[in-house]
Amino acid sequence: MPLSASSVFQITSAKLRLLFANVGRRESSAARRAFDQRVEVLRDEIQEDVGQLVKLAELNTFDDREVKPCNIGLHIGRRPILAFGNSDGDLAMLRYTKTGPGPRLALLLHHDDGAREFAYDREFRLSPLAEALDNAPRYGIDVVSMKRDWGEVFAA
Repeated sequence: MPLSASSVFQITSAKLRLLFANVGRRESSAARRAFDQRVEVLRDEIQEDVGQLVKLAELNTFDDREVKPCNIGLHIGRRPILAFGNSDGDLAMLRYTKTGPGPRLALLLHHDDGAREFAYDREFRLSPLAEALDNAPRYGIDVVSMKRDWGEVFAA
């Protein structure tokens, strides 16, 4: 049956799972829950007698925690060899990177230099850094300290 210009398409979680299966992505139960919440809406339009798929201006996912590795797989299609994060929301991405085959580097930036930049840490409500900081050694993630490892934060 032909699709009309006003058809709206939804890429369901089942189709997303197929996409990840094709790139060799193993899904955790948390990743499956993230997939179940993801729906991308497209609209088919005819523009100058040519059919076009138009993405609607809607938030598809909130790219945080277990959703980050899912989005990396969806948009890049490969496991990274290097990842850099700075909050608990990046921990899943850093672990996903580190657990791949071959040499991998996962770095966690600790904003701990309030004298030279905005320091945020365990108590920062918007994007705390507690769980990732506590578990970095266990997961083989290297912690980079703004205070200890940076000679200059902002050039004068």
